[in-house]
Amino acid sequence: MASRPKDASAAHPDGVPRRMDEAAVAHRVSEVSRLLGAHAGGIELEQLDEEGRVRIRFTGMCTGCLFRPVTMATTIRPALLEVDGVRGVEATGVRISEHAARRLAQVSISWWGDLKGRANSGSTPGA
Repeated sequence: MASRPKDASAAHPDGVPRRMDEAAVAHRVSEVSRLLGAHAGGIELEQLDEEGRVRIRFTGMCTGCLFRPVTMATTIRPALLEVDGVRGVEATGVRISEHAARRLAQVSISWWGDLKGRANSGSTPGA
């Protein structure tokens, strides 16, 4: 299991210091890992540090997947950054620049918002 000092805290994007809840991070990692299980892969929590950084590792079929950077930028990082106190997310064996990660996240958020809007309006994609 991950290790970190018990008094660790991190600043939330709104600037208010918040403690990183190790149980909440572990729960979110478990949720995301279940989603990745649809592709016979997953993630495990590797480390938490006192500055709010989370390190994960890919498991199963994800370990050799060429789309790890995309999955990291569009699914894993956003999901973990929603947990109070988490300031950064890294993965063992994934190399992607911060610029590329931000661009991928922007595209996926736009795409996801469009898809949700269509679902809520009853229209079908491509219509």
